[in-house]
Amino acid sequence: MQSVRALILSASLTFLPAVPALADVIVHQVEARPTENPTTGYAPVNFNGSTTQTDPANFPGITFNALANTNNTLSGHAVTVGQNYYGPATVAKPFVNSVYADEVDNFLNNVVKTQTISSSSAVAPGTVAPAGVNVRVSNHSYIASYPTTTSDQDAVRRMDYLINRDGLVFVAAAATSVVGSTSPNAYLPWSARNSLAVRGDDNALLFNPGLTPPGKTHADLWGTAVTGDSLGSYVTGAVSGYAAALIGQSQLLGPTFTPAGHEQVIRSLLMTGADKTAVSANNGPWTDQTPNHLNIGLGAGKVRYNTSLDILNAGPRTITGVAAGSIGSATAAAATKGWAFGTSASNADQATVIYAPNGIDDFTATLNWNVTQPTVGGGNINTLPTATIFPNLNLELRPATPNGGGFTIGSALTDPGYQSASTNDNIEHLYSTADLPAGYYALIVHGDPSTTVPYGISYNLTAVPEPTGLVMLGLGGMALFRRRQRQA
Repeated sequence: MQSVRALILSASLTFLPAVPALADVIVHQVEARPTENPTTGYAPVNFNGSTTQTDPANFPGITFNALANTNNTLSGHAVTVGQNYYGPATVAKPFVNSVYADEVDNFLNNVVKTQTISSSSAVAPGTVAPAGVNVRVSNHSYIASYPTTTSDQDAVRRMDYLINRDGLVFVAAAATSVVGSTSPNAYLPWSARNSLAVRGDDNALLFNPGLTPPGKTHADLWGTAVTGDSLGSYVTGAVSGYAAALIGQSQLLGPTFTPAGHEQVIRSLLMTGADKTAVSANNGPWTDQTPNHLNIGLGAGKVRYNTSLDILNAGPRTITGVAAGSIGSATAAAATKGWAFGTSASNADQATVIYAPNGIDDFTATLNWNVTQPTVGGGNINTLPTATIFPNLNLELRPATPNGGGFTIGSALTDPGYQSASTNDNIEHLYSTADLPAGYYALIVHGDPSTTVPYGISYNLTAVPEPTGLVMLGLGGMALFRRRQRQA
């Protein structure tokens, strides 16, 4: 297995007193050994032989837990990733109180336990922390690969199993190599189907869309780090922090909002909130390149935490069954944004109904779900490629007409941005700036005929402005014009 450390950037460390956590979000951080400490370094702190350590100067209120060696463990790179992930200046800081730190070789060899050949009955991946510790976000700001394609493919399937089994938001740097590196193309772990693949706005971590990784072939998001750096490792840390903060916020808002903490919803919130108008200095503007309206190198766009938070705070939306092109009973949501966590219906459609009283100016929505491998008796998994469970859901926005207490679903919209039916991805993404008239709309999840699967969905629309204010402004302007005429 070849692992490649990203790059090191010295961080300005803020000295602050300990701040109590507002929620209990436990996170996981995996790093490769850095050049300044290539033998044992991997952690944001020096554990000094202990399995736990604190650093009240740089990371107040957080307890670090060692998952690999405990001697001479400090990594400057891990420190900077931590500053972007859960440091004092981050939105995650009020919610995170524990970090489990691991080293990439230990993680891949002893947690993922990758095999050289696939098997119909293989030992399942281990957990990312001790039994009973509920880690919610797992950050992987390194790139790595195995010597063979078969091992890479096996690792992707095993990581997908791990993510699905443990409900992890698994954020990974989307890069294939580092400038100046002689290592082979590195795909792990960003190409795991259930990961959230993140790019930086940099030209140091290379992403070649012409290569064919063993899992997903595109990034999901891009951005810049909290510290202002554009290196992919640090952006990955920042996005991991955004995920932790969204989970913490869902806990604070109470039981109605806690379903938003599921990894499928968090991924959906972050992708729906992304900015497609932002231009990457090194990777250009966002363009629609895939059947599910993503950009291969930039995913859904530039991450915008505040927009994703607004979508979360807008609240959950009711999911209703669709039968024979109609919804028997539903209440339309007039809100311009929202989310839901549901389970797809086999060979059936589900929908949430949206009311746009003045029309829709532009629209974004994301549907996320997990792929996995089946369990074989005794806690093992089937890692054969043919065993992969890959539900094929689709997403669509259609007009709806009130019909008694329910709605009749209209014909498909002509703009392709309102339809997403990719067959090789577990993401469906809608994006269109084509205006739609006032009325009711159904955001439809088309189920897989062969299976059911939990999913997360969210939407964000820009409503056509209320016309009354514009009319009144026009009348007021006319009155002023007449008064000035009379005074002339």
